[in-house]
Amino acid sequence: MPVAYCSGREPCDRLISISAVPGGNPAANAEPEVYAVEWTLCSACGAYTCDRCLRKQWARCRCGAPARLLSEPERIQIAKAGPRPAPAGQAAPPPTPAVVPRIVTPPPAGEAVPIGPMLEGVEQQIEADLALGRHEKVRALCGLAATIVATQGQNAPADELPWLVGFGENFYRWGHVDEGHRYWASLHELMKKHRRDASEEGAVALASALAFQVMTGELAPSSPTAPAVLALVAKTLGPGHVLTREVQSRLGATPPSPSSRRAAAPPPLPPATPATPRPRPPGVGALAAKGRPRASTIMLNNLPPAAPPVAPSVANYDEPTRLALWVTLAFLDIASADGRVADQEFQAWQAIMAKMGLPDLWARFGQQNLYRMLNDGLLYDLSTEFAWLSNDERNRLTTVLVDFMMADGRAEPAELEAVKRIAKWLGVKVAFR
Repeated sequence: MPVAYCSGREPCDRLISISAVPGGNPAANAEPEVYAVEWTLCSACGAYTCDRCLRKQWARCRCGAPARLLSEPERIQIAKAGPRPAPAGQAAPPPTPAVVPRIVTPPPAGEAVPIGPMLEGVEQQIEADLALGRHEKVRALCGLAATIVATQGQNAPADELPWLVGFGENFYRWGHVDEGHRYWASLHELMKKHRRDASEEGAVALASALAFQVMTGELAPSSPTAPAVLALVAKTLGPGHVLTREVQSRLGATPPSPSSRRAAAPPPLPPATPATPRPRPPGVGALAAKGRPRASTIMLNNLPPAAPPVAPSVANYDEPTRLALWVTLAFLDIASADGRVADQEFQAWQAIMAKMGLPDLWARFGQQNLYRMLNDGLLYDLSTEFAWLSNDERNRLTTVLVDFMMADGRAEPAELEAVKRIAKWLGVKVAFR
């Protein structure tokens, strides 16, 4: 569903739904406080105005030009990127919208049209609204993302599927599980269409859809399929994964033994249906980052010997340990991004740990286990948990990332990208000039 901003004279938070669906897009009709399905497009300045603002402005655009609500055929024609019909006896010039919506026309048969560019715009708007505390708009935009995958995903190319999996990992952090369930269920259907449901990303899509189904309350602990669901989620995402822990806490069970896992067939995934809003789930976190570069195992001289293997889970660690683990894993990710860890970088990590009064996890876990945690996505989980801290606290954590990058006196491109990636997980946008 392409959208544009309302240009009303008074601040208006509603989005203009530019839909070619007769009667309006169902997702927009269900959210009248967020979307306007009746609107006008000024022939003079090209600005969109919703029906409410047009009434307040006495049928005039913000620029002062007379305006009227467009009829449904006119709105549909604009949605299809056709020329706007001119008023009787008047030749109207083609409009030049102030905010140009992304118009997606039906593709020719067999032609794939990526939906990633649309979802990227939705993600940017969600992050901006989330920072401003506009949670209702965030929920509506999450619903829009799910609707895009459900209605236009059938035209997405197969090579876009891994990116769509990565996008879906945001839903837990955004805190809207009903919309997340719709997204993952639709993505799972898309995987089946491309015959990728047996691939790694297909398995993640199914496991995530089932996990979100549990979080919506649709799958009760008493359900006979509950043990099989938990087994599939734990096997696919890992026993220490945040979604596995969430499913386990809600179902009140433990993953079955390997033998019983083989005997229990995963239940079929029900079709995604719109659900009523639910409160933000307890806890924070997100899926481990898929497809991110794995940190190289770089051995430093004169370091403590490796400790015994540890489980890749931080659920039971106290807050100082969790913060120390985040700082240490961030150091490893950034310092090893250019293929080597300089002595100055390791000394910078030691100085920051001492300054913050954090426990020495290098001696506790050993380098090999720390790299194992990093490669298992623990830095991602911790970063998204810390994304709920105040702006000042998250900015201080971002400063730590920059300190690691500049510890050896230069910033390599790979280190820059690592800082941007980790900061994004914290909900902080970093721009280097």
